[in-house]
Formats: sequence, C-alpha cells, structure tokens
Amino acid sequence: MQIFWAARTDRGLRRSQNEDTYCAKPDLGLFVVADGMGGHTGGEIASRLAVEQIQQAVETTAG
Repeated sequence: MQIFWAARTDRGLRRSQNEDTYCAKPDLGLFVVADGMGGHTGGEIASRLAVEQIQQAVETTAG
C-alpha cells in the first residue's frame, strides 16, 4: 500500500501565531495532528508536548 501525505498549518487571520503541531513518520505509520486551541493560554505548548510525547512513545515501542 502506498500512502501519499502532505501537511500544512496556518495561523489564520485572527491569531498572531500558529499553535498547531504535527508529526509525520511514515516509516513507523505515525501521523499526529494537535490543534493548539487557538487563543487559550499555553495552546502552542500543549500541542507541541502532545505530539512530542506520542512520537516518543511510538519510537520507543517500535524499538
């Protein structure tokens, strides 16, 4: 099976920064998207940490 993928984030017109985070590791079958909940305190940090933790867990168990 072939998987074709692409990723793009956009801060939109209302936000001063983009709080979304993604990770793609096709060799592991890992694709993660975390929405930073635009405007909420720590949204950027929360989305980044979520993606990092999921990526780390998958990479650790994939061995």
